[in-house]
Amino acid sequence: MTSSEPYSFPMSNVESKTFNFSKVDSSNVKELSANDVLSAVKSYIRDNGAFYKCQSSSFFSKGGCYDSNGSSGLSERWGSEVSRVEGKFVLTYFKTATYSTGREDKATTVQTFPYELTENDEQFSVTLFPPKTASVTPDTNAVGLTMSPPISDENVLIWTQRILDKDKTVDIDKFSYLDGEFDVALDPQSVKANLIREFGLTFREKENGVQWVSESKVLYMDNTSVSISVTLNLYRGESKVEYSLRSPHSLRSNGKVLGFSDEIFTKALADLKASSNA
Repeated sequence: MTSSEPYSFPMSNVESKTFNFSKVDSSNVKELSANDVLSAVKSYIRDNGAFYKCQSSSFFSKGGCYDSNGSSGLSERWGSEVSRVEGKFVLTYFKTATYSTGREDKATTVQTFPYELTENDEQFSVTLFPPKTASVTPDTNAVGLTMSPPISDENVLIWTQRILDKDKTVDIDKFSYLDGEFDVALDPQSVKANLIREFGLTFREKENGVQWVSESKVLYMDNTSVSISVTLNLYRGESKVEYSLRSPHSLRSNGKVLGFSDEIFTKALADLKASSNA
């Protein structure tokens, strides 16, 4: 029987990386939180490290790429995992071998990325520091041979440099929203016909011919999209229109805000009211 001892090796020539996420000053947007920012950086590390394709490939299983040899009863899995604990992100590259007997062997390479989170009135910033070392823990397989992690020491450094590439970005996807209601001096059938004609909305009856609910419809205005949902209610022989407006935007880690427009709700609501009263 042979076995391999755990060891560590240093990381060199790798610099820190800073992510800047701008806050959006609008009552129509749910406030950006520290958890939003840290979750985005965690996903960034996972998606820019080795085995990022194992997150969504056809071989994805139980958190990694997967291969099974039915005749021998051996199943192998490899990939990466990222966790966040006490001011640091922990990236683990792993390989496991599971046998029909129930035995499981696991070899890992682990890196720790310390981070610093700061906040001011305009933005959140996260500085991600390079790991000082990588810790390798081999294992011994069922026949006594050494089982190494699925990534070489040299490639660990290459992927670390990729993660900390200053030009790479990550987005936080957010929505702005506006909900409300207004009255129309027309019966619901007339309002419904107007909105079908003007917006292409599709309605379904909800309650005994006195309430209709539309399917959400995405419209494009001034290079920005907004989804519109409407509920029509019979109200004293006229109509009450309840509306829900949603518009997506992204906060990029270089400080840019993509696709946001507070004015889109002003325009969409004005068009909705005009069409309802046509």
